[in-house]
Amino acid sequence: RIGRKRVAERIAALNTQLKDGLAEIPKLKVLTPRDPALSAGITCFEVDGQTPGETVRALHERKVVASTSPYKITKARLAPSLVNDEREVEAALRAVREIA
Repeated sequence: RIGRKRVAERIAALNTQLKDGLAEIPKLKVLTPRDPALSAGITCFEVDGQTPGETVRALHERKVVASTSPYKITKARLAPSLVNDEREVEAALRAVREIA
């Protein structure tokens, strides 16, 4: 009902909030381009000294839904979407700060 354009804008805004927050965390590298025109609803990142699986497990322990990319070279990823809000993105960022 809200339209495709508003859905895309909302997902881009939440992912921008996530990418900006992740970029401030020492020992973490954001792999997804920060420019919303170059990325969509999935944000990939690496935490120094952790495998992507370790990162995802640690986030799951903190009740954050995360996954690894399904490719030969895998990365940790978060995907804020239409069902999320800014508080949930901030909660995910707090969890990432705890484990990084």
